[in-house]
Amino acid sequence: LFGGIFMIELKNVSKIFGSGESEVRALDDVSLTIDDGTFIAIVGKSGSGKSTMMNLIGALDKPSQGEIISDGNNLTDMKDDELAEYRNKHI
Repeated sequence: LFGGIFMIELKNVSKIFGSGESEVRALDDVSLTIDDGTFIAIVGKSGSGKSTMMNLIGALDKPSQGEIISDGNNLTDMKDDELAEYRNKHI
């Protein structure tokens, strides 16, 4: 997309695995905007949530909380078959 429109936006995204005593917060309230044409690197130590974030951005998983907008599409609201079609056409 062009004209100052973002390509990917994460709004207060959290991904939580498990519950109670075994709860693991792989991502906790992450907000990020990646503008069209921008290259970034996601770095961090092992277990910091890099792969989880990439799976969410790539529409392979859904966040526990928050929204992911990619190319104007709210990935958070899509059903599994819609996500599969989105991945096929856009990722």
